[in-house]
Amino acid sequence: MAPLRAHPAAFFPAAFFSMVFLSGCVSIPFCGDNICLEGVEDVDLGNGHCTTDCGSLSASYFAFTTPPYDDTFVIKLTDPVRIAQARQIIAGEKKWEVHVMGTIVKSRIPYNPRWNFHVDPDSVAFFGNAMDICDFSISDVESNLDNAGSTFLPNNVWCPAGSVLVGEVSGR
Repeated sequence: MAPLRAHPAAFFPAAFFSMVFLSGCVSIPFCGDNICLEGVEDVDLGNGHCTTDCGSLSASYFAFTTPPYDDTFVIKLTDPVRIAQARQIIAGEKKWEVHVMGTIVKSRIPYNPRWNFHVDPDSVAFFGNAMDICDFSISDVESNLDNAGSTFLPNNVWCPAGSVLVGEVSGR
């Protein structure tokens, strides 16, 4: 799926665009993502993919489910190794350590608006087997969020053993 493209004037005043154009990539305070410039006419509001080298500022987003439930959850990855692993899992090239785990943060985030928590991008890892103490569905975590960090999800570590990456999400 291609990143969302829009004319910069639709989102930013001319003075801001001039600053962005001179610097190549900047952080967007309200969403935590990056803008990269391919030229005066286009701005990539997606995951940092464009002809301007954004280096370590780029991020990728991936959706997963916890069958048999239909809920979908989005994680943000910034580590190039984890991004490559996620893409290998989706492509079926990686058969072991394919489930998502990480530390939950009790706050809503724009790329996951349905849920009152998100996974810290720096904590995301992929695993094969996990203990029952951190194996809960997305909706179970949401329902028990007030108790997370104690007997429910000690240290806020979440490891849904049935989690399945279902795709890369662009335009977040």
